[in-house]
Amino acid sequence: MDLDRIKRVAMAAAGKGGAELTRRFGKLSRISTKKGIADLVTDADIAAEAAILKTIRSAFPDHAVLAEESGAAGKETASRWIIDPLDGTTNYAHGLRIYCVSIAFASADEVLVGVILSPPLEELFIAVKG
Repeated sequence: MDLDRIKRVAMAAAGKGGAELTRRFGKLSRISTKKGIADLVTDADIAAEAAILKTIRSAFPDHAVLAEESGAAGKETASRWIIDPLDGTTNYAHGLRIYCVSIAFASADEVLVGVILSPPLEELFIAVKG
């Protein structure tokens, strides 16, 4: 398994998602709730997730995905991407620049790569097992 390639794709996907969030910050056209009043979803969540998924699926079409907004997708495989396109939706929706993109890659239920991008701070955190 090429963890360096997985890391590069995760970084690129986070960058694409972060760009969507930055572009839409302060210009939300839709905010709704999922399970309760504090569980928000915005058009930015959905757009960022779409950009992330497009990047990952173009590189790894056979990998499964578990994404916050769209749920589980893809055939059941040992390789799975776990995505929160906008971690901190409530802050984002209220105009607070305290949010990030979170992406992890797991194989056989063990997380091997994690990428966290804070677009407002332009900070990227990366972890690779080993």
